[in-house]
Amino acid sequence: KGSGTGLIIVAKTTTSCIFGSSALGNRKIKPQLTGEKAAEEIVNALLSGGCVDDWLSDQLILFMALANGQSKILTGALTPHTISAIQVATEMTKAEFRVEQIGESIVSCGGKKIGKHIISCIGAGSSFRDK
Repeated sequence: KGSGTGLIIVAKTTTSCIFGSSALGNRKIKPQLTGEKAAEEIVNALLSGGCVDDWLSDQLILFMALANGQSKILTGALTPHTISAIQVATEMTKAEFRVEQIGESIVSCGGKKIGKHIISCIGAGSSFRDK
């Protein structure tokens, strides 16, 4: 017998943003619940209005901190991993980050509060300038 189910969903928007979600089940969990979990995750990512999903936003922080000049990403909800990545990258590189919420938070399917954020960064050795 197998150990359970696994599902990966990929969605590409009309603006070429690519989102992913996944879920793992086991023998004690109905496969339908695994599918519902993955579907809820991808729907929440799409509803957030960001251009990167929860799994990518925290991984981009280090690259933003090391880059020369200004970087920006549009993301959905700020995950604990993203917040931690910003704190660690700031301490390690002295990069300067700004997080700005865009619009109101909404309640997603599953009852989670999600919202759109712009994360801006001036890479190590630079400083924010007036626009």
